[in-house]
Amino acid sequence: MKRLSAAVCGLLFGLGLAISGMDLPSKVLGFLNVAGRWDASLLFVLGGAVAVTAIAFPFVRRRAKPVFDTAFERIAPERIDVPLLGGAALFGVGWA
Repeated sequence: MKRLSAAVCGLLFGLGLAISGMDLPSKVLGFLNVAGRWDASLLFVLGGAVAVTAIAFPFVRRRAKPVFDTAFERIAPERIDVPLLGGAALFGVGWA
């Protein structure tokens, strides 16, 4: 059930990206081009994601455990290290 829910969430996420146009390089480049002709339409996608998270997160935090797992996985602050930050930075540069 855990894998099925992950697959459904992935498909839903991909569908959302496709509907919003985030799968189109020209759309993403237009959003990232803040010095030229900036296309702010993807800002609404971000705003929608933040709104859904802001509403849903308090309900998730009140649960004792996830629906399809035995416990929540939390990253300890000491596990945020230089390789993790470097990988995140490399991902961001690659995305840009």
